[in-house]
Amino acid sequence: MENAKDSVIQVTEIIEENNYYPFGLKHKGYNELPDYSVTNKYKYAYGGKELNSELGLELYDFGARNYDAAIGRWLNVDPLAENTIMSYQYSNNNPIRFADPSGMIGEDVIIKGNMAQEAFNSLQNSVSSELELKMSKSGKVTAKQIGEGQLSQGATDLLAATKDKSVTVNVDADNSPYNIDKTTPIKSIRIGSFMGSFYNEDGTVNTRQSIQPEILDKLDIANNKTPGQSVLHEVTESYKAGKITQEQGYGVNRVILQDMYDRNSIYYRAHNGVTPAGGGLRTDYIFDSNSKPIKAILYTGEKGNVKFHEIDLTK
Repeated sequence: MENAKDSVIQVTEIIEENNYYPFGLKHKGYNELPDYSVTNKYKYAYGGKELNSELGLELYDFGARNYDAAIGRWLNVDPLAENTIMSYQYSNNNPIRFADPSGMIGEDVIIKGNMAQEAFNSLQNSVSSELELKMSKSGKVTAKQIGEGQLSQGATDLLAATKDKSVTVNVDADNSPYNIDKTTPIKSIRIGSFMGSFYNEDGTVNTRQSIQPEILDKLDIANNKTPGQSVLHEVTESYKAGKITQEQGYGVNRVILQDMYDRNSIYYRAHNGVTPAGGGLRTDYIFDSNSKPIKAILYTGEKGNVKFHEIDLTK
């Protein structure tokens, strides 16, 4: 390694290398800069944030707040403290899984449609002992942890979804019989469907999920599951798909039959990576004299023979 005394960076020259513990405290004893370079030390370190060493404080400037890596805590209250888990807690005390690149955590689960309130109620029921949820008039859902106990996977994923500004989960909760999808000519019954993820140039992602909360709640009841579990599954599935989309750098259209069996598809990985729905289901159809479907009958249970809902397809 050549030294940097001449202030000219050669192709083979390593100017600085830093290694960090998960919460940002720097490893000591190796990768240290020589004395001559201390005054010109590279200031952007953990998380690409500027390190302020004045008065020996060693604080990182995350924009909205100052961060002390020695204790893994913010020194300022989150501007969105009303919606956070703990005002001074960095990355929900889990820096391996979560990040807060701006120092200001946002909320990005949006529920719309004529059954938005029912969907929100089901979502709250699914995590009633773990999270307190709120929904604004615009449909934005925020979450706050109740107590300091260990969260279930479903609550953890939902909390992350509401705090992650880089992924916006758009949930269409409606009682109309069919999914509305302009990206493909496929017509399908509205129960719970991943309708696609869209990768933006700035690295953010928008996802779409179509649900009928009344049917999903009946699915939970028929299988003696926690009320709201199926709605929780749909929302967190969409968020998980958004994170996978970010990793891959491209989005996908709505789920198709092939995706359900392709272990590498975004849908398959998201669907199987979150709290499961209340149970499996199968669908039988009743047709009119012109072979047009007029009713869908839904079954569930271990043998798939428990009838739990009928859908009028003539509406």
